[in-house]
Amino acid sequence: MPGGQLITKGETELDACLAVFAAAPRAGAPLCDIDGTISPIVAHPGEAAVSQPFREVLAALTERLGLVVFATGRSLEAGRRMIPLDGAAYVGTHGLELMTPGGQPLTEPQAERYVAEIEKAAEAAARDLDCDARRAACALAAVTAETPRPVIEDADVLVRATPGVYEALTRLLAAVGG
Repeated sequence: MPGGQLITKGETELDACLAVFAAAPRAGAPLCDIDGTISPIVAHPGEAAVSQPFREVLAALTERLGLVVFATGRSLEAGRRMIPLDGAAYVGTHGLELMTPGGQPLTEPQAERYVAEIEKAAEAAARDLDCDARRAACALAAVTAETPRPVIEDADVLVRATPGVYEALTRLLAAVGG
């Protein structure tokens, strides 16, 4: 990656971590946050994307490591759409949803008891707004999603947005024989 060393803090810890992964790659399991880490923060969250350079490195890591996990505050399915890799695990909705590689999505059992109440609230909002419940829930989500955020103007190559993360991942890939 151009520009010299990008990891300015924690270099010793990163080197130690890479050595552990190199010694036993199939025992390793990095956890990658999606929003703002492997994809840029953008004005409209629906426009956020994981760039091709990140996709390639993460796909190679998924093949070489024991497990790669992607975490997001978005729904599990939205996270999977952003970085769809067979063999990866996903954590969505701030930890309420989980999917192991090749598994079915699971919802945290403690959260299940609130699903009916949330559906009732969406239906009540739909009546008040004179629309269907799905539109009412989507309207609430859209209002939340449209909250202004810092924007990375040139997000076509995410590497520029989070170069230290990209450097760490490429060094990990090199450490495990990629």
